Amino acid sequence: FIYLKDHIPLIDVYILQALTSSETQEGYDYERFEHLGDSLLKYQSSVHLMFEYPSKSEGALTYYRTAIVNNRNLAKLSEDANIGGYVTKISLNVKKWYPSGFKHVNKRHISRGMMA
Repeated sequence: FIYLKDHIPLIDVYILQALTSSETQEGYDYERFEHLGDSLLKYQSSVHLMFEYPSKSEGALTYYRTAIVNNRNLAKLSEDANIGGYVTKISLNVKKWYPSGFKHVNKRHISRGMMA
């Protein structure tokens, strides 16, 4: 497991799903998490704004929340954080895949006695 703050486990499968685009056609993608994330973001923004601006009307708070969670603003924040760089957009080919930062080693170049 990978653990988040307060020792909450984050299961690897969920990480993979959260970073997989429907373009991969893997049978899973981040859409379900995106829906949940949108709801949580709206909730958290609403709570923050209610405490930040206790005397503002519900209409004003809704206007402020809409400004925070609008797609253009979220896309800009995502771009600034390079979130898209972590999203998988192509189907995984396990025969050709290797972790980022690792180099493919041709078996002819492996020293004697070592197996790939």
